Amino acid sequence: MKKILSGLIVLLILGLAALGGATWYGGSRVESELKQGLTAVNGSLRNFSAQIQLEPPLQLALHSFQRHPLDSDAVLTLEGPADLPAERPQIDLKLVHGPVLWRPGTGAGTPVLGQGLAHLQLDLSALSADQQALLSQAFGGREPLSGLAWRGFDQQTNYQVNLNPLDYRDETSGVAVTLTEASLTGSVSESRSEGGNILTLPSHFRAGAFSMALPGDSGSSELRFSGITANGNYDLNADGLALRSDSDLAVSGVEFTAPDLPEPVSFDLVGHSSMGDDAGNLNLASSLKLQVLKTPFAPETEASLDFGLTGLNAKAMAAFQQQLQALQGNMNEVNRLTLAGLKQVAADAQADGALTDDTTGRDASPAAAEPDVAAAGAGLAAAETAAEQDTAAAGTGLNPEDQARLAELSGELEQQQQQLLDLALEKLVNPGHTRFTNALAINNENGKASLDLDLTYQGPPDGMTLNSTTLPTLTPDQLLALVRGKVDFGFDPALFPLAALFLEHPAIAKEDERYVAHLELAGDRLVLNGEDMTLEAFIALLEPDAGGLLMDPGDLEDGEPVDGDMPNSGQGEDGMMDAEPTGDEAVDDGSMVDEPEMIPAATPAAGEAGTETAPVPAR
Repeated sequence: MKKILSGLIVLLILGLAALGGATWYGGSRVESELKQGLTAVNGSLRNFSAQIQLEPPLQLALHSFQRHPLDSDAVLTLEGPADLPAERPQIDLKLVHGPVLWRPGTGAGTPVLGQGLAHLQLDLSALSADQQALLSQAFGGREPLSGLAWRGFDQQTNYQVNLNPLDYRDETSGVAVTLTEASLTGSVSESRSEGGNILTLPSHFRAGAFSMALPGDSGSSELRFSGITANGNYDLNADGLALRSDSDLAVSGVEFTAPDLPEPVSFDLVGHSSMGDDAGNLNLASSLKLQVLKTPFAPETEASLDFGLTGLNAKAMAAFQQQLQALQGNMNEVNRLTLAGLKQVAADAQADGALTDDTTGRDASPAAAEPDVAAAGAGLAAAETAAEQDTAAAGTGLNPEDQARLAELSGELEQQQQQLLDLALEKLVNPGHTRFTNALAINNENGKASLDLDLTYQGPPDGMTLNSTTLPTLTPDQLLALVRGKVDFGFDPALFPLAALFLEHPAIAKEDERYVAHLELAGDRLVLNGEDMTLEAFIALLEPDAGGLLMDPGDLEDGEPVDGDMPNSGQGEDGMMDAEPTGDEAVDDGSMVDEPEMIPAATPAAGEAGTETAPVPAR
């Protein structure tokens, strides 16, 4: 018996030792994995900050880390632009070491096995007492949000973030916001493929009833919905580019009321989008539907929009996304410099206004009113010299270095846009396979409207590589042959009677009181409502004044239209050249013609030859 008991004790000690060793080993990995995770998150924050022109970018910093035998504590702070409030919340992380992932107070209800667990809470102690009281009142004395994430031995990380019910009311302004609940759950897993590592990110978002009231001069406006659900599933490569995606969105019970609306506007919103690779062909699809749309201006209406783009080259799309990211980065930098210059121009204008106000507010005594001619002349000369030294930067608010950087970026952007167009035309689209479809439909008891497009890319003429250089050289017939397909339009005037005023057009026909247009792109010709026509005739039908927009390159001499190519150029309706009105005709409409202001011509110094005193008209 003693031997058995001793053996059990030994096994227990060994088990505890093994558990302690595993826990210690898990704890040694926690800090390094936390830093790796922060690096990935900060990369996304940098991209987001660049898009909204934040400098320096938002970043999560590891403020402190304390390791204990069974768990660790970490504090994260949000860093970024100087105008971030000094009193801002911090993020407290309670990190539990594996392999047993359960500790009291961490939000993990039952023990699980894995590498580590993190419990997230907001530390509001840095906020002022008034701010803390406001948040406590808005969230009913509960924490605003909490999060939980754990990583299993299968290398999959699961997470859950919960937002507690919100009820915020400002009695002074009348603003009120309520939200019953919101949560986000999902996971992140990694796998390998021929192209490298792939991250798979399924997620689910749910929100309960929401309302927001905003006061106005004539009363409050209110936006409400009864709930939101959103599901997503994404595959990303190591660069964060999407390889596959599938997502759906449902917003129910949307309602908007305002003092100027006799009745609320309400609807349900449903959407879906997907992107997938089918044997090297990338297919994109999306749909959006407004259901049970009720407005004061029409009976209950249904509206839908379906979009599809299929047959793209999947490998070229990855390169296209990378170039697009680089282009977006330069555009963000251009926007940042431009915004900084505008802010400086506004600050300079404000300073000039303050200086003017200060000058006009001084003592207006006769002595003070006498101009100091010498000082004024010296100031004018100094201003002219400064303007000559920095003419380029004067109107932008930027210093010469930033001005040069802006010019450099503008050149890079032009080159990147050309490369992006070349990639799209040469590799992204597949002749005979790339297809674009779009279907818009609106209907109610009064009638329906629809617009359907179905177009397939045919490619350039034989022997030609289509890119940004060759595209402008195509003739109208060659442009027409690039795409085949059809466009169908239909509209019942009872659906919206006022729209009929804009549908009386030669390109639109009438079938049983319904406005219709059927356009077929047949390669070598256009067929509009059953009649063949050329591209030039079609453009002229849509816009009579645009007849010269599409000309064969052979009709140009030295880049200019040959005489007679531009219709009615400089001619009146009778074919005669237009003449400037003269004499009484110039004032035939009853308008006044101002006499030219007379100013003395520049006069040489006394005693010099060629003194001229004749007045000349001012420009």
